[in-house]
Amino acid sequence: MKRLFRYQPTDFYKIHMTKPYTFPAAFIIIFLAFALPDASLYKADSPANVRKAISDMIDEDIKEDEILIVNFWGTWCQPCIGEIPDLNQIVEDYQNEKVRFIAFSDEHPDKLGMFNFRNYNNKRPDLIFNYEQVFGNLEVNRYIKSFETNKKGRAVPFHLLIKSDGTLGKVLPGASTSYNRIIREFIDGKLDNISVATH
Repeated sequence: MKRLFRYQPTDFYKIHMTKPYTFPAAFIIIFLAFALPDASLYKADSPANVRKAISDMIDEDIKEDEILIVNFWGTWCQPCIGEIPDLNQIVEDYQNEKVRFIAFSDEHPDKLGMFNFRNYNNKRPDLIFNYEQVFGNLEVNRYIKSFETNKKGRAVPFHLLIKSDGTLGKVLPGASTSYNRIIREFIDGKLDNISVATH
């Protein structure tokens, strides 16, 4: 399976990361308010093509007839880590089907002082996450969080289950032992629809 692993800081981050105190805090806040991409262009309650929106934001070609399973997680989050074995098994069981699994985190893999992803991997070499992984993309993270209304985007982890037509199917906030079954039932049902449509 193709593996996507990237972090995507904004241009502001690329330019100013080496001089974090160049501008006053007020300027930075105003800049971010106007410069960050507007995720409201794709409203969470609209019938917009969610898969296409995500595909455009991460500059990654997600096929039009693919089911997309999105996980929003954090390496610091114990419930997130706890559900990884079940999620890995789902990826393995559907690896030959028209399903794409992508995990997003707002952590930056090289941000010293707060978090260092490589150090984390060194401490946890046993941790394997079979989802494709995207770190540090502010635009797509804001967009994905807009769908999690139960805790106003603060739930970690949560899942978006996106239909093969690109529209949102389900939002699963938090972690639950029932999500393994729910995700599988969702995929099976949508794969059946794809099969019927192609015959």
